[in-house]
Amino acid sequence: MNVLPQGQPAETRKTFCPRCNRDVTVAITAAPLHGGHATLPDAGEVVCLDFGAQCAGPLCAAFALPRVVMGVRLARSGLRPERLPHVNAVCDGCAHLVRMEVVDENHAHCPECGTVNIWTLVRLDGEEWVAVTGKRAELELS
Repeated sequence: MNVLPQGQPAETRKTFCPRCNRDVTVAITAAPLHGGHATLPDAGEVVCLDFGAQCAGPLCAAFALPRVVMGVRLARSGLRPERLPHVNAVCDGCAHLVRMEVVDENHAHCPECGTVNIWTLVRLDGEEWVAVTGKRAELELS
């Protein structure tokens, strides 16, 4: 059994992924111990611990969730941080320069404040690239 950073235990299981054509490991996070607000999930969440570049397409093939949702769940869980690439950028949420966890080609998670940033890489003169988040990234993506 793994333990999430917030102290919530996570049960792990194997399930078949049709996109990978093999069994993958998923964690089921513990449900909140308090009543919470309507915006909080009532039960634990499924987190694919094998999430990565092979997860192409808009939806997770095993759970039919948007790919970005599964990536953000993995980032927020703190489990298997090596599965996500990283980029240094200024976070829209906390305005700090942080090492963000890249969820997909348009989204990166800030481990300091939990904000999911819209981001893109902008090529400068030569071979240099810089990660840009927020409204500037939205302009670059459009």
